[in-house]
Amino acid sequence: MYYNLLIFYTYPLHIIDVPGFSAKPSSVKASWEKRVEYESKADTAKAKDFTVRVEWSKKRGTDVPGVSVKPSQVKTAIEAKVKEESKSDSEKARNYLEGETTVRTGSGQQTTRVTRDHVPKIMAKPSQIKGGIEKRVVKEQAPADDKARQFLEETTYLGVLPRKKKSNLIPLSVLFSKPHKDQLKISPNGKYLAWRSRGRSIVDPQEEDNGTMNIFVKTRDTSVVRQITFYKDLDVCVHYEFTPDDKSIVFLREVKRGSEQYHLYSIDIEPFFEQNGDAQYPPPTQPRDLMSNKKNMTCGIGFVGGIQMWTSPESPRQVYVSTSNVGPMAMFWDISKVDVDTGNITLVEQNPMSSKPSMMHIIFWTFIARIVSFCCCCIKVGVPIQWFFDNDMAFRGKIEVDLLNLGISFLARPKDKNKWNTLHSCSFEEANLQLLGSSGGSGTARMGFHGSHVDVHMCAFKSEGRVSDTTTYERFNTETGGHVKRLCGGDVKSDIVGFACDPKGAAQFVEYEQDKPILVPVRAESIVKEDLAYIKSWFKPFVTFRIVSRTAEDDYWIISAQNDIGMSMFKGSTSGWFLFTRRTSTSQSPDGSTSSMITRNIELMYPARPEMNRYKLARVYPVHVKARDGVDITCYLTSTQEAPTIKGFQQEELSPPSPMVVVIHGGPQARDSWGYNPLCQFLCSRGFQVLQVS
Repeated sequence: MYYNLLIFYTYPLHIIDVPGFSAKPSSVKASWEKRVEYESKADTAKAKDFTVRVEWSKKRGTDVPGVSVKPSQVKTAIEAKVKEESKSDSEKARNYLEGETTVRTGSGQQTTRVTRDHVPKIMAKPSQIKGGIEKRVVKEQAPADDKARQFLEETTYLGVLPRKKKSNLIPLSVLFSKPHKDQLKISPNGKYLAWRSRGRSIVDPQEEDNGTMNIFVKTRDTSVVRQITFYKDLDVCVHYEFTPDDKSIVFLREVKRGSEQYHLYSIDIEPFFEQNGDAQYPPPTQPRDLMSNKKNMTCGIGFVGGIQMWTSPESPRQVYVSTSNVGPMAMFWDISKVDVDTGNITLVEQNPMSSKPSMMHIIFWTFIARIVSFCCCCIKVGVPIQWFFDNDMAFRGKIEVDLLNLGISFLARPKDKNKWNTLHSCSFEEANLQLLGSSGGSGTARMGFHGSHVDVHMCAFKSEGRVSDTTTYERFNTETGGHVKRLCGGDVKSDIVGFACDPKGAAQFVEYEQDKPILVPVRAESIVKEDLAYIKSWFKPFVTFRIVSRTAEDDYWIISAQNDIGMSMFKGSTSGWFLFTRRTSTSQSPDGSTSSMITRNIELMYPARPEMNRYKLARVYPVHVKARDGVDITCYLTSTQEAPTIKGFQQEELSPPSPMVVVIHGGPQARDSWGYNPLCQFLCSRGFQVLQVS
C-alpha cells in the first residue's frame, strides 16, 4: 500500500497530455471530464490510503505523523475536503462547457456564443499553455512530495512501521555498552561485596569512566567503596574469587590482549580500607602475577571445559587451578596448586598432553593406534580435558576425549585409589557440547562426590531402556562404576544449564532453560526450599533469577535477577543484583521453653544498567514453532506489538505485520535465552520484529 502511495506522490503528472485547445468542443468537454475524473480519483485514493494508514496506526497505538487530532476526525475532514474539491472542479468544468461567453471576432466586434458550439480563441500557443500547466502542476505537487518524503524518512526503508524520531531512538552506546556493574559477589565471611565496573585508571585518576572494567570492593555494613584495580588497556578479568579468609581476591587475566594466554593474579583487600578518606591514588598495592616466571604457562580457560579455578577453606592461601605449558593453544590441562603469598606452583595432577614433548609422544602413538584400529576397533587413546575434585581437594573425577573418534568418557576413582572406573562413554555424534562449553570456560559439566558416590552431569545416558535426548544428573558408585539412580534431568524440553550449590559445593538446585530459566530443588534441605519459595514470591512472575554467590554460613546470598523491558524494582534497569538475608532469632517463653524464628529479606544492591530507565524497550515473548519433522522449537519474539493471536478469533483482521529479522545463534552447543538482548532491542527500535530460534 505504501509503495502505491509513494508512486502516487512522486509520479510526474506533467507527462499527462494537455487537452487540445484547437480540438472540437466535444473533445474539450471529454478532456475536461477526464481531468476532473482523474483528479477526483487521485484525491479519493489519497484519502483512502491515508485513512488506511490511520487505521493501522490506531491498531498499533502509534501516532500518525504530523497529525495532532484523533484518527476519526482526520478521516472525516479528509473525506469532506475531497468531496468539496471534487464538486468544485466538476462545477467549474460544467459551467464553462455549458455556459455562454463573450468573444472577440476577427473584425474587432464582440459577440456572445455558446461555448459548447465554439471554442474561444486562446491567446497563447499550446506549448506555452502546456508549459504553464506543467509549472502549476510542479508547484502544486511540491508540497505533496515534501510530505511524502517526510513520511518516508520517518519510516523504515520498507515503509511499513512508523519509527520514532531520531532523538527518541536508544543510542547504540547505551544498547551495546558494558553494564554499569556485573559479577557481584559476597566474600565467604560476609565482610565484603565485590563487583566489576567501569572505573578510573592510574594513568588518569581524574577520569571517572574510561570504559574498562575494574574490580571494586565495598564493606557490607558500611558505604565505603574502594576501586582496587586500575587497568586501562583491557578489562580486569573474566573470572575472580575471594580467598576463603576474605583477605585477597584472585582473578584470571589475559597476559596480552588477544593472546588467549591467561595468568592467575592476586591482590590484597585490606590495605585499601586502611586509608583515610577516599584517597586511592596511588593505590597502596597492585595485583601480582603469580605465574610471571612461567613464560609459556596458561591456566584456567581453554577452548573446552569450564573455568577450572578452586579455593579451599582448609587452605585459604592456596588456589587450585588448571595449568598447561603448551601456551594459548592449550586443550589438555594439568592441575596445579598456587600459593597466593609466595607464587610457588606445585603440580597436583599430570596430564599426558600438557607439555610439547608429551604432546608429540601422544600424537605419535595415536597415529600408530589409527593404523592398528583398522584391524582392531577396541583401541582407545583417552586424554583428560577437565578435572573434578572432592571435599578434600583430591581430584577424583575427569572427562576424557578419545583422540581416535573424538568420543568422550566420564571417569571417577575411589578415595585413596588410583584405579579409574569408566562411568559412561558416548560418541562425538551423541555428545552434548554444552557440557564442554560454547566458549572458553563456559561448560556445565560437573561431578559431586559424596562418600562412595559421585553425581555426574552427563549426556546420552541410557536409563530404563531409553537414551535421554537432554542432559541428566546421574549417581554412580565410585568403587564399582555402577549406576545407582537418576537424580534429575532427562526433560524433553531442556538440558540442565546450571547448578546452584551450597557453600561446600554440593548441588542443591538445577537450572532448566525452558521458556524462561527456572530453578528446581534436587537435594536441598527444607529450610533452603523455603528460601527458594520466599525468593520466588518476592520477585514478580515475569522476573527470572539466579543464585550466584553465598557466604560460608549460608546466611547471605547474592541473586542476579532480570526482566526483558526493565522494572521499578531494578530502578528502570533490565537487571539487578540483590542481597538475600536469612536470620534466625531465638526467644524464650515464660514457661522456659525456647522457640526460633526465621526472618528473610531481599534488597536491591545495584541495578546493572541504570541508564535504561530513560528508554522504552520491546517485550520478549516465548513462542513455539513446529519444525518440519514435528519437533517443537522454542523461539523468542522481540516485538513492540502485542503478542500474536489466532486470526479471526476476535472476528477482526490482524494489523499488517512489521518486517521480521530471524537471528540464528552459532554452533550446536549454544542456545538463546529469554531476557534483554541488545541486538534484538536495536533491530526492534528501528522498526523490525526479531525472532530468535533456539
